[in-house]
Amino acid sequence: MRPPATVDAGAAVLRATEAQFQRTIIQAGQWHGWQWYHTQFSLGSRAGFPDLVGFNPRIGGVLFAEVKSERGRLTEAQRAWLATIRASGARCWVWRPRYWPAIALILEGATDAEVAAREPEAWAAMEQEAF
Repeated sequence: MRPPATVDAGAAVLRATEAQFQRTIIQAGQWHGWQWYHTQFSLGSRAGFPDLVGFNPRIGGVLFAEVKSERGRLTEAQRAWLATIRASGARCWVWRPRYWPAIALILEGATDAEVAAREPEAWAAMEQEAF
């Protein structure tokens, strides 16, 4: 079985809308065993909760991702949720198309140290963006 084209999305991912990029993340993650939760209709939900919560029983991972296009802006509510989640010890980030090489490594099961070593610029930017 071959991975979906989105696993090796390359430069095309940089031009993606937020919805397209989120689909890329979901499809690539599913290939690597991630199961996703995404609130479809947030009416009645607290504002700012991250777009994706991923669970991977194969690698024992849980992560939270606020998905943004290259131009998308974080709200204060999103920043607050990300800070709370991070302070709780969970892995969470803002994911943008330019971070794709680091995101792909995370989805493959790389540790934070491995991602930082292999994609240092993307890693540093992701680690700092919301905080």
